[in-house]
Amino acid sequence: DILPIHDSFKVLLPNANELRAQYNQILYELAQSSLFEHIIYSVTGEELKYSKDTSWFNQILEANYSLS
Repeated sequence: DILPIHDSFKVLLPNANELRAQYNQILYELAQSSLFEHIIYSVTGEELKYSKDTSWFNQILEANYSLS
């Protein structure tokens, strides 16, 4: 069974851009790691390898709407 979890982020408005930058950094580091592949293997028992093309890594760091 998979249970969805909703995370809530609350900051004062002047700190919202810093929250966005920190969240993007976390997504960036996750994209570079093998965590996603490990989760897929844990759920399906099948190995998944995806291209970690660095051209989209910078897009993660520059995204404005990753929190929505």
